[in-house]
Amino acid sequence: MQTPAEELYSLYRSHPLITTDTRKPVKDSIFFCLKGANFNGNEFAEKAMADGAAYVVVDEKA
Repeated sequence: MQTPAEELYSLYRSHPLITTDTRKPVKDSIFFCLKGANFNGNEFAEKAMADGAAYVVVDEKA
């Protein structure tokens, strides 16, 4: 599901903490799943949700 920029901004206003690393606290944050040469943040989406992230932004289907 794609989300319009206006809706993402509204979510950010209500949850202004942005995180990309599940090794650090993610509670009530918006977790962005980043990709790099040696990692894929999409693999940590479920962990971020389990750890209390309010929203998770992914670019791969589950």
